[in-house]
Amino acid sequence: MSFADCAMGLRPRSAIHKDELDCYDAFLSNVQDTQFLHMYLENSQVKIDIYDYPSNDLALSQTFTPSDTANQYFDQQLQRAQEMQLATASPDTVLDSTLEKR
Repeated sequence: MSFADCAMGLRPRSAIHKDELDCYDAFLSNVQDTQFLHMYLENSQVKIDIYDYPSNDLALSQTFTPSDTANQYFDQQLQRAQEMQLATASPDTVLDSTLEKR
């Protein structure tokens, strides 16, 4: 992992094995403006599901071999999600979760 990756955080592309980056790029080129994606680890593979908005119907799905930094990428995403939850939670919710940790 480079210094830039550490400073800026890992990008989704960093979770994909280098031998599959062309396939990953081709897959993502199919994403339309009215779609969103969900990227996660499943059965030791990186899986990307593309859904149509607003119906939430699954449009495309593909698995990729994970890179050596895939777990770090997904850990980073989990941490960011938890930080966002804390930032948007009401003061009572934050207080309750802080008390639960004690």
